[in-house]
Amino acid sequence: MALRTIPKLLLAIPAAAAFYLFVVWLLSRKLGIAESKSGPEKCSWTGEDALRRAQFCKNSHLSELFRNVCSCKNPMAITYENPVAPFHALENIPVLIIAADRPKYLLRCIYHLLLAHGVNKENIVVSIDGSYSETEAVATLFGIRSFQSKSEGTKSARVSRHYRRALKHVMQELYPRAPSLIIIEDDLQVAPDFFYYFEHLLPMLEDDDIYCISAWNDHGMEHAVHSPEAVYRVDGMPGLGWATSRKIVDELLPKWLPKERFTDWDIWMRQPAQRRGRQCLIPDISRTFHFGEDGLNVNSKMQGIYFRNHAIFKEDQKVGKIQYRSLEKLSSSAYDDNLKVWLNTSKVILPSDFECAPGLKKVPFFSILSNSQDKLVSFILYFKQDSKNDLDDYLRLCWCLNIWDLDSRANYKGVTRIHLQEHQVFLVGYPYSEFSNFAKPNEILSISQEIPAGNRRYKH
Repeated sequence: MALRTIPKLLLAIPAAAAFYLFVVWLLSRKLGIAESKSGPEKCSWTGEDALRRAQFCKNSHLSELFRNVCSCKNPMAITYENPVAPFHALENIPVLIIAADRPKYLLRCIYHLLLAHGVNKENIVVSIDGSYSETEAVATLFGIRSFQSKSEGTKSARVSRHYRRALKHVMQELYPRAPSLIIIEDDLQVAPDFFYYFEHLLPMLEDDDIYCISAWNDHGMEHAVHSPEAVYRVDGMPGLGWATSRKIVDELLPKWLPKERFTDWDIWMRQPAQRRGRQCLIPDISRTFHFGEDGLNVNSKMQGIYFRNHAIFKEDQKVGKIQYRSLEKLSSSAYDDNLKVWLNTSKVILPSDFECAPGLKKVPFFSILSNSQDKLVSFILYFKQDSKNDLDDYLRLCWCLNIWDLDSRANYKGVTRIHLQEHQVFLVGYPYSEFSNFAKPNEILSISQEIPAGNRRYKH
């Protein structure tokens, strides 16, 4: 007999028994004991979150979909003790989760978000595109606020309009005084030090030339990263776990894409008319991981090629101990000066040392890097690039190196920074990049190998 039904039975049994059952029922409410039918059996849970779990597991479909949550004997925890108090610098910064009809994705997203050091649960808000009770139930299960809004448009236009509604509601109604916000999608898993990363970098949003701060590095495959403390300036807008200022939100909302425009919101944000020469900050090792494989733009094949082997910072023993460079070093002038020093002291990889052999997953100059005893030695590879839009050799090079090769991403004034064999490697476009001044004619790589156009590795 479920405890919640006891008050209805009190009139049908003797007074002494009624009093006893009433006391048991009252204590169960006070102590947080709840019962719910989960599958063929009834479960009794205890703890402050017991009633939320019971309410969630009353739904037979959710109970079946989330057996680990609704298990009677060893259910998944839905309340967590965080080892670090919420960061004071983030106390008024909302964390907006963009969601729709993928409750399993949202559960994984929230689970890792609540485990991240320094999280402030009260500032997490889930925006649901449309009316999806099961998605809302997942947020409620964890005690997270959520709101639903009516969908507009279809396909990419629908996603774009959802972003606009979510940004407007959070920044104008829920957090009218927040100086900035953090946005993640429901198919992202955050790193344990996700909030350490943003706590350190958010002050950079006060600079007029900073467009966003992203937790994602498009080139951050497992073989192409090494430095958890490294932060780069990049042209473009990476997304996939990012923060921006109220000033930029207020600037973009009035001219946001209409529901008739089938353009991805992030592509629109990267356009010169919106970005206006401003740059974003990204980590060498991403602080988010993209796990979704049934979205509008990503299927299981693309997930396997471009995202599954993407690195995410996981070293728990280093959480909170990473020594980021001072913010002054990330200012435009200081960053450029430091980049020049790196490039002028890097060893040049000659075209004769390079051969693209993607089928073998081996590039000859890898051996040159691994033969260097000093891991502090950096390398530079010049490739042919006549202008910003001349991307043929750049995308061929990215394809050869097994990094993002669908379009131009995560580069700064013609320079792309990655790590190979623990060495920092600079890919510099010549003569387009202003940092290619010291290149010699015999040092310029031109890749003649035919590589499939469009989605290169994706279609190859």
